[in-house]
Amino acid sequence: MIKIMEHFYSLQGEGSRMGIPSYFIRLGFCPFRCKFCDSKFALSSTKHILSLSTDNDFRKFYSDNMYNKAFQSVVITGGEPLYVDNYDTLGKFVDFLKIANDYHITFETTMIPDPQYLSFTNSSYNINNVLEKEIYPIFGTKNILYSVSPKFNMCAYRDFKNINLESIINYYKIKINPSEELLSSLNYKFVYSPDTINDLTFFVDYCIPQSFKNNVFVMPITPIPFDRNIYQQTCIEVANFCKEKGLRYSSRIHIDLWGLERGT
Repeated sequence: MIKIMEHFYSLQGEGSRMGIPSYFIRLGFCPFRCKFCDSKFALSSTKHILSLSTDNDFRKFYSDNMYNKAFQSVVITGGEPLYVDNYDTLGKFVDFLKIANDYHITFETTMIPDPQYLSFTNSSYNINNVLEKEIYPIFGTKNILYSVSPKFNMCAYRDFKNINLESIINYYKIKINPSEELLSSLNYKFVYSPDTINDLTFFVDYCIPQSFKNNVFVMPITPIPFDRNIYQQTCIEVANFCKEKGLRYSSRIHIDLWGLERGT
């Protein structure tokens, strides 16, 4: 069963598919506790507005919300959409969507999609209870983008024991040059935060190959409560950082247009 917290039609606000009209499906529950999260209502799945578990559920959701609409892009976000408890039903739902209209599907996730290229090496990071490595066999790569947001802010991991920054970096580090398949299906998307800028700098300098840097996006943190002046100043800081490091700046179109308004 997958539990949906909200779903809506908007523009993809971030990353490589920024600006594309997309249907957003936000699933509930996330094992991490990022203090800068702008979707805290989705950290738990207890207040979901509907759940999907059967083919009949898929068909009704599709006919009620997606059938014969102009968009060709679907964004599955969270929470953490690729949490292992979602796998079975989510895999079937994605298969249904691909058959129904061959949508391009983006997963906005903290998870790494392919253990052949990326792996964690420090056994003190008890990540097995949180992340499942073998995603490709379930979801594939054709017309699918994994937009991965590594988290270096240690507060995100406060519910887990024996986690350290080294193990987190080792998990997300790209250990060999990426293949064409990986380059077409994986982006890294970082939130620029004063708390993590030093770790982010180290990571982009030493942990990713030059050939992958065009797949790395950096976007401004959103102040909570939202303050447009602070946000715009942060945007300038992020733009300068991207120029210095040769990375791609990601706007947050939904924030630029609507602030933190839900359903945008």
